[in-house]
Amino acid sequence: MDASVAAVISQIKLPATAICSSVFLGRTVSKARLFALWTIFLGSLGVGAWKIDGSQHIVDNIHMLATLAVLAESCISAFSSVYTQWLFEGSLDTLWIRNAQLGLLSMIMYMAKAAKEPTCFDNAGHAVELMVDSHGTVIMVLQACSGISVALTLLWLGATEKALASISSIVLTTVWEHVGYLHTWPTMLQVILDLIVVNGIIMYSTFQ
Repeated sequence: MDASVAAVISQIKLPATAICSSVFLGRTVSKARLFALWTIFLGSLGVGAWKIDGSQHIVDNIHMLATLAVLAESCISAFSSVYTQWLFEGSLDTLWIRNAQLGLLSMIMYMAKAAKEPTCFDNAGHAVELMVDSHGTVIMVLQACSGISVALTLLWLGATEKALASISSIVLTTVWEHVGYLHTWPTMLQVILDLIVVNGIIMYSTFQ
């Protein structure tokens, strides 16, 4: 499965998160916010589908399995976000305890992996010893800040709002791809699709 196709299918996470929040946490969503959610969902599908080429894909058992796997991953991710929100129970202390536990487990896992595979290979196929440099330090700090920001979003807003923030990254990625990489202006259709997503997020944040 192409990465772009998987990205489109994974957008099912937004309505899945809203459904899980309603079922397991008893959160009610107004009709106005429900309309905003579907606007964001359809706009995100459009942004993702824009990257899909016109080639014909052979639909076989492996392709179907990959599709089901992406759908399952999106739904599991939605459920885990709701479950994490329930674990925090509105307590800042619980948030820090859970993040410290996850951080320690991650450190053990990555240290074990580094000990087992002390070298990696670059694009030319040359063995490169793994070591922490300035770039790695910056990435670690950004990842740590990202994890804390996600946890705070779940604590103060909720799983659905966290999914909204995640989906907004598809707009930021599209814009940054043109500005920082392609050095071209996006097409009018891309701009309209991005604005649909942004408008839906504004609508959801404004309505009660």
